[in-house]
Formats: sequence, C-alpha cells, structure tokens
Amino acid sequence: MKRIGIFAGTFDPVHKGHISFALQSLETAGLDEVVFVPEPRPRYKGDVTHQSHRIAMINLAIKAYPKLGVLELPDKQFTVGTSLPRLIQKYPDAQLLMLIGTDVLSHISVWPNVKALLKKVGLVVAVRGEKDERHAFQLLANLPVEPPETHVLVSNFKAVAARDIRDAIRSGDKPNGMLESVNQYAKKNWIYESVAGSANKS
Repeated sequence: MKRIGIFAGTFDPVHKGHISFALQSLETAGLDEVVFVPEPRPRYKGDVTHQSHRIAMINLAIKAYPKLGVLELPDKQFTVGTSLPRLIQKYPDAQLLMLIGTDVLSHISVWPNVKALLKKVGLVVAVRGEKDERHAFQLLANLPVEPPETHVLVSNFKAVAARDIRDAIRSGDKPNGMLESVNQYAKKNWIYESVAGSANKS
C-alpha cells in the first residue's frame, strides 16, 4: 500500500519551511510521495495571489525533488465533505496522511466532519513557532477521534512564515526563508512588490 502525504494550504508563497516539512515527512512517516494541494480561496484569508502563480512557484520549488508533487482540486477550500472523497478516489489503494502544523492542529477539532477525516487519515504534525513537541502531543490527545497513526516532527524552519516573507518584500527587505527560484519568479511577475518597497530598493 502506497503512503501519500497530503499538504493542503495557501502557499503564498511556498517557502523553505514548506519544502523542509515535506522532505522531513517523507522520512519520518515513511511516505512514498507528498502532494501539495493549494487552496484557491483559503478560509479566513483576504486577497491571495492567483492560483496559477502559486502553483507555478510550487513547481519551481519542488523541481529537484521527485517525491514531491502538486495537485489541483476543484474545491475552493480543502473540506472533508468534498476534498477527502476526491483524494480517496485518486489514491484508492493508498494510506493518506495529512501534513499540518501545530497552528492548524490547534483548531482542527472544529472542522465540519472532522471525525470522518480522522478515522481515515493519519497526521504528520510539524511543531511551529515557539512551541515544542509536548504541545503537539497535547493537541493530539485532545482530538475527538484517534487517527490511524500520528507523527510529530520539529520543523527545520519553524519560524519561517509566508506573511513575513510578503511583508519583507513589500518593505524592500530581504525575505527570510524564501527560495531563490521562487524569489526570482515573484520578482519577474511583480508578486508581493509595492511602490514603497520598490522605492526603498532604488
């Protein structure tokens, strides 16, 4: 049985933390592949970069890693009710595991139909921010259903955040954790740039 990691998110932009988490998950959870699933219109987020640009940046970021891929779903957001059945149909003979950070794990219990998700899908959890592994295990213990399997790892780039990267570029500062290939694409297509930031760099 194949083991497929599902990494859903905004990826605006994809950065070193995302790629590192995916690569660590391959080893920690014994995955055959990790698939990035960018959401066209993520919940609780305002304007996001167009889906085509975010997918192009992901493809650049994963180019050197044959076990990383990208998948477009027709759903506006990842949902248990619609997205999970599509994934099961695409990977009918695979064990699916979701890659999530402790920030997402902290509120996953309020997702609609979360019990159906947790009964079928394992979790690979990355410790983010100032938290430690104990925090991740506490969150896992409070889930309404115990997943088929769980794995906890500490991200090599736990402090890197897409929001900080966007803010740095708009301010004309060097973005921490941004991949060079993604940075070049963003510059070429004037993504994240601002008039103020451009003036600061001139």
